[in-house]
Amino acid sequence: MSDRRARRYFSVAQANAMIDELERVFGRMRQMQTQVRTVYARLEVLGCAPAGDDFDPAPPGARPEVINDLSTLKTLIDAIKTEVKALADAGCEVKNIEDGIVDWYASRGEREVLLCWKLGEKEVRYWHDVDTGFAGRRPLSELYED
Repeated sequence: MSDRRARRYFSVAQANAMIDELERVFGRMRQMQTQVRTVYARLEVLGCAPAGDDFDPAPPGARPEVINDLSTLKTLIDAIKTEVKALADAGCEVKNIEDGIVDWYASRGEREVLLCWKLGEKEVRYWHDVDTGFAGRRPLSELYED
């Protein structure tokens, strides 16, 4: 599997070394999400809320306040995407911004697993199989049992 060969694998210590930065990044992203919700709600009241995140921030004939809000919304969405991409480039898989959930690929011999962290946890203490997700989190001690 070519993906597996190209994928970066993390030790628990390497993942733990990223937590301080993750806390800062998630703090910024969560603030931006709050702003997104506020601006979106204003646009919704005006009947101008976009259906997705790929929209024209200056549609023809739009009132100046709508263009301003659409522009702000676009900037915030792009900033969140940039933050998520930077984390992905560093090897983190952001699973949920609101809850601050991140996974890192790790290997235990031939077994591919994900180390799992949630905002508020001081260190990585859980892992799960690639196909089980957050609901399947298990203590790290079980990963390293023989």
